Amino acid sequence: MPRNATNIFGIPVDLMDMSQVVEAIFVMIEEYHSCPQPKYVATLNVDFLNNAHSWSSRAHPRNPILLQSLREAHLTTADGMPIVWMSRLLGHAIPERVTGADLVPLLARKAGDKEKSLFFLGGQEVIATEAVQRLKRQYPRLKIAGIACPWIEDIESNPSKVTPQDAEIVEVINAANPDILLISFGNPKQELWFRRVRKILQVPVTLGIGGTLAFITGAIPRAPKLMQMLGLEWLYRLKQEPSRLWKRYVSGGLKFLVMATPLLAYHSISALRVRSKVRDAIKMSDHNHLPVIELPSILDKTNSHFLIHSILKALNDSNTVILNFKNVIYLDAASIACLIELSQKAHSIGKKISEVALMPWTRKLLRAHRASDIFAH
Repeated sequence: MPRNATNIFGIPVDLMDMSQVVEAIFVMIEEYHSCPQPKYVATLNVDFLNNAHSWSSRAHPRNPILLQSLREAHLTTADGMPIVWMSRLLGHAIPERVTGADLVPLLARKAGDKEKSLFFLGGQEVIATEAVQRLKRQYPRLKIAGIACPWIEDIESNPSKVTPQDAEIVEVINAANPDILLISFGNPKQELWFRRVRKILQVPVTLGIGGTLAFITGAIPRAPKLMQMLGLEWLYRLKQEPSRLWKRYVSGGLKFLVMATPLLAYHSISALRVRSKVRDAIKMSDHNHLPVIELPSILDKTNSHFLIHSILKALNDSNTVILNFKNVIYLDAASIACLIELSQKAHSIGKKISEVALMPWTRKLLRAHRASDIFAH
């Protein structure tokens, strides 16, 4: 079933509130029994975008493997108000901010109720141990499968090969048989580490939670609720650790604005261009025995479900599906998220979705969305 998601700079972000995210994670746990594929949940914030993207939309991504890892995540939440605000401006509002610091206690409570177990990986041992003790006191029925706080070598220099240390850590985790693995390596290390070991990891759901454990213990105080709601938690954190965080927040905030400004301009102009446009239909044909899907002039949430059905049907019959963009003048964020998801799905099963006749305006729109590379596997 395709995700109900919107595109935020080339990364599908799920349109879910906190309770829906918790429920989805426990559905993933149950699904693992019939389909033992480890799944990853990412909590996206501006820092993730800063680490993944270059300043210019024309340049290669700053960290293409991280970008690919975030696109491959089975569920992605908005762990930052700028992500939520951006989704609203693009017309597909994420219901609320879902942070790791708020999510982990709720998962711990439900895990206790459902007799599921958690494994905590990474972070400082003192902090991790105290966080687990606090969660156990708050939720006495919670099962802790284990705690491990190893120092992981630089993953970016070796992003694909499983090291002997990786194999040893995964062996410990698998032996503990947890239902949820919580990784506190920080971004991009936690996303890249999961991607590196996912083929040998036997855990239903993994979450990257960054510095969440420090918030749970109170080692790093959370901002007041009002500041969180107003999207000013970064300011509170900056006041706490100015020497460490000022570069991250200044650089990240400025890069977000640099990425957002042209995207919102293209989005607004595109919306004006299609106001009086008569909607046409998705058409199927073939070229040299390959299925060709002729896209409509307006591709948005109203017809994206039919597009998904058409592409999946074509992928059943062919290793390559061609999307003809000749008539397209508008794509919304939801349809782009669908195309990213389908492209990832095709690639994962050794198939390919290609594009032809991508017009200059549509190419610029995709570039502004940081999604112009999705057909270039």
